[in-house]
Amino acid sequence: MSSSEGKHSKPDNQLIQQLAAGLQSTSALIQGLLREIRENSLGMASFEGELSGLQRTVTSLNRVLQEGDGKASILTRVALLESDCKQLSNVMGDFLEGQKKEAQKAREERVALIKLEKDNQVKVRLGKMQLAGLMVPAILAFVVSVIAYFR
Repeated sequence: MSSSEGKHSKPDNQLIQQLAAGLQSTSALIQGLLREIRENSLGMASFEGELSGLQRTVTSLNRVLQEGDGKASILTRVALLESDCKQLSNVMGDFLEGQKKEAQKAREERVALIKLEKDNQVKVRLGKMQLAGLMVPAILAFVVSVIAYFR
C-alpha cells in the first residue's frame, strides 16, 4: 500500500466529512419520519376504531328504524302517527266548520231578534200615540161635562 493510498487528500477528506454529515442529517430525518409514521399509524388505528364503532352504531340505529326494537319499526310508527294527525286535522276542520255555521246561525238569529225588537218598539210607540189620541178627546169630553155640570 502506498502512502498516497492510505491517506486521502484534503479535498477528499472534506467531501467525506460532508458526505458523513449529510448521511447523519438524512439519518436523523429518516428517524423523525419513521416516528411520525408510527404516530400516524397509531392515530389511524384509533381513527379506524372510532369509525368502526360509529359504523356499528349507525347500523344498529338503521336496524331499529327499519325493523323496530321488538315493537313496530319507527318508520311504521311515524307513518301511523302521520295518519292519526291527518284524521285529527280532518275532525278538527269539520268541528270548526260546524262551529262557524252555528256562530253564523246565532248571528242571524240575533239580527232577526234585534229587528223584531225594533218593530215591537215602533208598534208600542204607535200604540201609545193611538191611546193618547183616543184619551185626549175622552178627557176633553169629561172636562167639558164636569164644567157643564157645575155651571
